Amino acid sequence: MSTVFERLRDALAPEYELERELGSGGMGIVFLAREVGLARRVAIKIIRPELATARATERFLREARLLAQLKHPSIMPVHRAGEAGGFPYYVMDYCEEETLQARLERGPLRSPEVVRLGCQLLEGLEAVHRAGLVHRDIKPANVFLLGDRAVLGDFGLAIPETVGTSTPTEPAGFVGTPGYTPPEQAAGEVVTARTDLYAVGVVLYEAITCRRWYAPAPEGAPDWSRVPVSLRPVLRRALAWSAERRWRDAASFRRALAGGARGHTWGWVALGGSLAAAAIAAWILWPSPPGADGSGRQVRVLPFESRVAGRPLLGDSLARLVAAELKGSPDFVVLGPGDDAARVAVELQGVVRADGGALCAAVRLRPRDPQTVAFSDVCAPDGQTATLADSLARFVMLALWTAQQPLIADLPRNAMPRTTVGIDAWAHAERLFNQGRWGEAYGAYLAAERADTTCWLCLWRLYFAENWMSVPHDEDRFRRFVAHIDEFPPQYRSVMRASGLPMAQRLDTLRRVTQQYPHFFFGWWFLGEEQFHRAPLIGRWRREALESFIRAAELSPAFAPGWEHLAFLATAEGDSAIAGRALDQWARAMRGAPRDTFSLALEAMVTSGFAWRFTPGPDAEGVTRKALRPEVLTSAYLPAGPRMMPMFDAPEGAVWLGGRFAEIPERPHLARSGLLAQAFGYVALGQPDAARARLDELLSRFPEPELARFTAQYLGALASLDPEGVPAWRVPAEQELVGDEAAADARALLEGVALARLERWREALDRTGPLVADPAARFSSPVLRALAHLGRADWFARLGNPEAARQDLRWAEHSHIEGSLSGAPQAADVDWSLRTLARWRLATTLDAAGVRDQEVCLAYVRAANAWSRGAPVFRARADSARRRAAQLSCPGGR
Repeated sequence: MSTVFERLRDALAPEYELERELGSGGMGIVFLAREVGLARRVAIKIIRPELATARATERFLREARLLAQLKHPSIMPVHRAGEAGGFPYYVMDYCEEETLQARLERGPLRSPEVVRLGCQLLEGLEAVHRAGLVHRDIKPANVFLLGDRAVLGDFGLAIPETVGTSTPTEPAGFVGTPGYTPPEQAAGEVVTARTDLYAVGVVLYEAITCRRWYAPAPEGAPDWSRVPVSLRPVLRRALAWSAERRWRDAASFRRALAGGARGHTWGWVALGGSLAAAAIAAWILWPSPPGADGSGRQVRVLPFESRVAGRPLLGDSLARLVAAELKGSPDFVVLGPGDDAARVAVELQGVVRADGGALCAAVRLRPRDPQTVAFSDVCAPDGQTATLADSLARFVMLALWTAQQPLIADLPRNAMPRTTVGIDAWAHAERLFNQGRWGEAYGAYLAAERADTTCWLCLWRLYFAENWMSVPHDEDRFRRFVAHIDEFPPQYRSVMRASGLPMAQRLDTLRRVTQQYPHFFFGWWFLGEEQFHRAPLIGRWRREALESFIRAAELSPAFAPGWEHLAFLATAEGDSAIAGRALDQWARAMRGAPRDTFSLALEAMVTSGFAWRFTPGPDAEGVTRKALRPEVLTSAYLPAGPRMMPMFDAPEGAVWLGGRFAEIPERPHLARSGLLAQAFGYVALGQPDAARARLDELLSRFPEPELARFTAQYLGALASLDPEGVPAWRVPAEQELVGDEAAADARALLEGVALARLERWREALDRTGPLVADPAARFSSPVLRALAHLGRADWFARLGNPEAARQDLRWAEHSHIEGSLSGAPQAADVDWSLRTLARWRLATTLDAAGVRDQEVCLAYVRAANAWSRGAPVFRARADSARRRAAQLSCPGGR
């Protein structure tokens, strides 16, 4: 028994009976004691005797008295402080409840539990920080779980925030717990309230992943795969390497955490179609001013000085017009007079004056390096301020891209056109591209490339637009682009070359680009594109694309296609708040400009998809009618509209809009597409007999051999995959389903099915693996991909591998199409129609294996909503899904 124990026991008697030492650290020792008068157990903390100087004792007792004043349910209470036998001490509650560290030994917490725990800790820290203290040792072992309340304890390392870098009550060297301290604390530098917020971020990351946080440097690359997408931005900011980049205080962190949770929950709740969406934290979707590490991409337009008599506000108005003309480039960010940032790469300053009948502006573009200032003096007739603003914006654009000394680092300057005509044509195309006017931009880039064949950037933009518009690539142009890829900066080259890699390598490469170049817009956007469109085909979760698109929108907030993509994805994911905000920002970025029929049809489709996803049927009908303006009805892309609705998880929209199109006999391409859309929508809704009736009508009106073959295979696939759902249908032989048996993919699938029939599951999986390895693979029949994935999921489940089954059952979440959905049925049509069945299989397969996570909850709730008005067997499944979701406490499950 230690001498310290004996001396302290004697000093505290008879009020306290010391029982044993609980633990010790670099600064103090904690003992378990019994408070005799109240017959309760308490914890008593003292300074280590070797550290108990007069100054240390004074500070220790002062801090103890401060802690005693903190009355908050999330703070372990301090009851008494004093000195006895030369020992400064204070008395705290002794908690016999479980610590978070002990709880995590059994596995991670569910995300709602983590959010609740985090909010409670942050509420307690608000009180701590208001008292002027910094805890400095927040970790799972110091968080106690009292019922449903998280309580922060062990304030042994707490110091006043004003102390600075050192304290006499602690030994020299490291202070805190390795792994839970931010860089400034580990380095012995000044600690602030934001030091504690970092530690809370570490604790929450560990609570939701059961992994220790690891970020070895400012460019560290921790694994976010187990953190819900809607919570990642909250924790990313809390865990920023620089204290200035973290949350301002505990209250703002708590509000963002609660807001992110509401947005996360809405991903489930919105499936019911309610409009009472909880607000997503504003900072997620409305970019806060980037920190110093991102300021190298920023151009700020300052208010011009007006020297025009009687017009003092002219300078400010002109500066705002110039900023508006410049905004939207994905390669740099423009800040106007109303925006603010601590640092920027370039500033535009100017003076406006009257010169006869003209308005003139003398401006200079001043980068950080004052030796590379660019000057210009531009005039326009008085009354044509917009013309003057346009000329100034052109000067800025050309100076940024063509100055001998780079004003902004890492722009693809060498890929620019060399001639004046080419530069003008390119600048015009860029503006159209930035406004999301796809068809016009495509034509303008073609014109720019014809005007100057050295515009390698034009070739890349053309390749990009062709992908989105489903336009075949020009092989000669593509070869020239590849030959000059080294003209681009390294981050561009990495993204460009990733497109030629297999899917898994492509995703990994793009992820590395975002880690190496965190402020490179195109890295995040292309990663989001792949995660959204194709990653589910190799088993990745589509929802991860939300983080990428949100980050892209933050980096280039005036770039219309960025908001367009986010609106597209968020609608499909059921996040109505994110989707609605993205639609608003998309409209602002387009600035009401006239657009081509492709862009108009795209806007109509996304707007209608949003309405069908989140509003009651009559309201959605009204929105869709309004969206189908005369100019949209002339678009060659119009027939794809109803068939895209299942991709948005809006099969009701496919049925309604498809029915409208089917009633237009004078436009057979619309009628054919409408009937197909109705059939696919009815299957997703659990109404297979209605789907069969639509296909019968399709064949009676369009007796085409290709449609007849597809209909037979599709109906046969439904009967084979879900005989319980269509018990009266004949289940065909496998040969009838696969189409051309001579095709290699058909043979592989037939052989896999034959092996599975012999319960040779592993061999069946090996034989069919090549069918699903390449997400861009074209199948000889549109039904083959669905048959392969659903079959393989069943075989994995029989092998006792539910996680592999999960990956195959994610396939239907993709949005990858070949060309346009205006013609013959595609594999995407089939996949999306079977998405509800895939979700039902995913939920029940994983649930039976004891896996009950967010994705399982989502699958149950979405299946319940889709099938709630289906045929009797599907309604019964919907009821089962809803009951199970409630039992699992899934948000939206009740």
